[in-house]
Formats: sequence, C-alpha cells, structure tokens
Amino acid sequence: MVTYSIIALLVVVHLLDYLVFAPKGAKRWSYSYLVLGKQGNRGFKVGKQPTPFNRALCLDAPAVRRGQLWRLVSYLSLHFGLIHLALNCAALWAMGGLVERQLGAWRYLLVLLASGLFVGVMTVVHFPDSDFGQGASSAIYGALAVLAIMLIREPQLLEAISWPGRVFLLIYVLSNVVDPGSLFPHGFSFLAGVGMAFILL
Repeated sequence: MVTYSIIALLVVVHLLDYLVFAPKGAKRWSYSYLVLGKQGNRGFKVGKQPTPFNRALCLDAPAVRRGQLWRLVSYLSLHFGLIHLALNCAALWAMGGLVERQLGAWRYLLVLLASGLFVGVMTVVHFPDSDFGQGASSAIYGALAVLAIMLIREPQLLEAISWPGRVFLLIYVLSNVVDPGSLFPHGFSFLAGVGMAFILL
C-alpha cells in the first residue's frame, strides 16, 4: 500500500537527517534534538543550523529560482522534529488508506505530489526569500480535500475511518487555528486537492 510506504519513507528520511547528517557537536540522541528539532539550553534549532542533507532538500525559494527544481517536491520528506513527523504520519494513517482505495495507488500518489508541488510553487512566488520550508502536510491537505469531496458525494465512506481517526483528523485540521502560519501551505494544498478531486473523481 502506498500510504504505508510513504510513512516508512518519511521515518527513514527523518532518522537519516537527525542521526546520520547531524551538525557537528549535536547531541543526536537527545530528546530535544530528535523529537523537538532543537538542542539543549543553547536554543539550537535545525532551522538555524540545518544538516547538509536538510539544506539540500528543503524548500529554499532562492535556490529554486537558481534551477534547483527538485526542492519543489523534496521538501515534503523533511520534518522539524519527531512530533512534526508523527502528526503527519498519523494523518496519513487515519485517512490515507481510504483515499488510496477509492482513487487507486497512482492517482492517490498524484494527488499528494501535485498538492505538494502547488504549495512549493506558491511559496516561491509569494515568499521569494523563504529558505527553509518542509513538511508532508503540504501534500496531506490535498488528500484531505479529496476525502472531503468523497464524503460529500458518499457519506457512508465515513464508516471506513475509525473514531480515533476521525477525532485526530478534526484536531489536525483545527490545529491551523493555533498555528496561523500554516494556513498558507495547508490552504493552497487543500485548494489543489479540490481541483484534483474534480479531475479524478
């Protein structure tokens, strides 16, 4: 199943980023570094001292304009810490399987990539100086939009999502109220997903 393969890929990339390519002197096995994306009392944050691996894959708008177009998609594989990663993997677990079964593996993957690509392009256009974008949620909200269209058309599909999954997805969406900065990528991802839904469903 594509969903589980994506979750596994995200976990492997995170471990590579934080444990293999960690900056010199970083306490790679510490809770604050691996889980929260920061180190100790110095206030170390990956965003301020990124690993070479992270720097090569993150959404860096100036680098994209210099021709490093892979960043428009590769940033989706990166996360700021284990909590960030866990939330996105849980969202995929909660609804990815249903969307994948309804669309088919290839169309499901297309929705994720197209949504993430659209957010990448919009970020480069609207935030030309941004240089450290990352997170699979820029693709996941596209799949959530497809799920929303599916449920409007076939409400009975909701039964395929467990109650814990439904509660988590509600919290996942409402978290945008707590973190308004995420509204831009998540909103554009959702719009892309709506467009893909009308094309593919």
